[in-house]
Amino acid sequence: MFDIGWSELVLIGIVALIVVGPKDLPAMFRTLGRVTAKGRMMARDFQRAMEDAADDAGLKDIQRDLNSIRSPMQSGLDAVNRKLDSWDDRSRANRATASSVTTPSAANGTAPPAAAPVPPAVTAPLETPASTQGDDPAAVEPHAAIPEPVSEPALVKTSAEIPGDGTKV
Repeated sequence: MFDIGWSELVLIGIVALIVVGPKDLPAMFRTLGRVTAKGRMMARDFQRAMEDAADDAGLKDIQRDLNSIRSPMQSGLDAVNRKLDSWDDRSRANRATASSVTTPSAANGTAPPAAAPVPPAVTAPLETPASTQGDDPAAVEPHAAIPEPVSEPALVKTSAEIPGDGTKV
C-alpha cells in the first residue's frame, strides 16, 4: 500500500528505538497494531454497507444483465479475432513462400533480364446501352473515351486574383 521496503522499515525501527526508547517500544507497537486493526475493521464495515446498499438498489441484477449481454458479444469478437489471426498466419506463410522462391539467374548471382516494356492500353469508345438506342443506331453519338489523369493539379485562383466587383466567393 505504501510501498515501504525492508531498508525503510529498519530505518523507521531504529528511529523509533531512539525516540521512544527500548522500555516503551513494545507498548507503542501494540497500540499501533490496535489502531491498524480498528482502521481495517472500519474499512471492512464501510465496504459491506456499500455492497448492501447496492444490493438494495438492484445493481447486482443490472450487473448480471449486462454481463449476460456482454458474454455473447465477447464470444463473437473472439470468433472474429480467431479468424483474423488465422488469416494473418496464412498471409505470413504466403509471404514467406513468395520470398523463398528465387529465379535461376538470381541464384547464380547475376541480375535477371529486364522485363519487356508493355504497350499503353488503347481506350475504345464505350458501347451505348440498349435502352438508349433508337431505331437509327447512327443517330446515337458514342461516348467519349475516358481522359488520362492529370500529372499536376491546376492552379486555383484566390479571391484577390479573380476579376470582378471585388466580392469574395
